Amino acid sequence: MALTATELETNRTQHNDLNVAQACAALPEGADLPALIAAIEGVLPGLEVRHVLTRGGWHRLGGVVDLDGRRIARHIETWAEAESQGDIETWLCKLAELRYFATRLKGQTHYLVACTGPAAADYIQIEIEEIQEVLERCITDPDWFPDSIAEFVDPLDFPRLDPEPVGVPRLLFRRLVQVSDLLRSPDASVPLRRFLDDWDRSSAGECSTFSDHWVLSLREYQDRDGEGPLTA
Repeated sequence: MALTATELETNRTQHNDLNVAQACAALPEGADLPALIAAIEGVLPGLEVRHVLTRGGWHRLGGVVDLDGRRIARHIETWAEAESQGDIETWLCKLAELRYFATRLKGQTHYLVACTGPAAADYIQIEIEEIQEVLERCITDPDWFPDSIAEFVDPLDFPRLDPEPVGVPRLLFRRLVQVSDLLRSPDASVPLRRFLDDWDRSSAGECSTFSDHWVLSLREYQDRDGEGPLTA
């Protein structure tokens, strides 16, 4: 049975996702934006990929290292749950004898675009996360006793260390969106469709490209059926 046009577009987008993700994974640690763009252009032939925006200021939980920077755990929450075995008091007494440090992942998101046609929606938007692991805090403190694993993993009030890097930055693929496909899907809101239509009808659309001036802020959410549609 032949595939429909929509199914062909979906397959093409998924193929591009995989290629770009693999290109990012193949980059050496510490690779910069020009190297990233060159790698992506290598797997998206015929397209010019441009960096248009970087947004930073976010972070995620990291892992655990010792005094010499040796890796104890990559994920502090998984490690804490496994090591404590439900007895946080006994476990914290053992930890007090060790010089361990919690880390966090300091991140920024790079937005890349590639035009695929003349209309405002004719472009690909690619999001790449740049993450660097830095020191966050000592794992324990004599004057601090958490009531739960959740408080231990991510305390609200705890002395912080200078964010000394633990490793070099890494580039991770986040998502690739064919904006014209998104506009044709039920996930696209009426205001978004109207904004892009207005751009095409305006003098701005005659002399400049939409993706030179705007990026879409995309979020995934879980609906009642367990699906993960996008909001933009």
